Amino acid sequence: MPAILQYLTRALAAQKNVFAHVVVGNTAAHTVDTWARDIKLASDKGIDAFVLNIAYPDTNIPKQVSNAFQAAEQSQTDFKLFFSFDYLVSSESLMR
Repeated sequence: MPAILQYLTRALAAQKNVFAHVVVGNTAAHTVDTWARDIKLASDKGIDAFVLNIAYPDTNIPKQVSNAFQAAEQSQTDFKLFFSFDYLVSSESLMR
């Protein structure tokens, strides 16, 4: 195998992905355009994906997840989104 192919094979094998954790509960004011700007900025800085932290029963989640996926699809890049499932606990629920 030529040396350059050996080098490229090793480089590809060593490639790592970079993810940024996004707490979707903090994105109530985001629009598709806001998500698109965030995705572009992240992608331009070498971030490969957003980990979308979502929690029940936050009613903001469905709309913002939809906005995020719409923006990622419109970006026409390989930027990825995936989920991190969480839960919400209030002090009231702990008292029960």
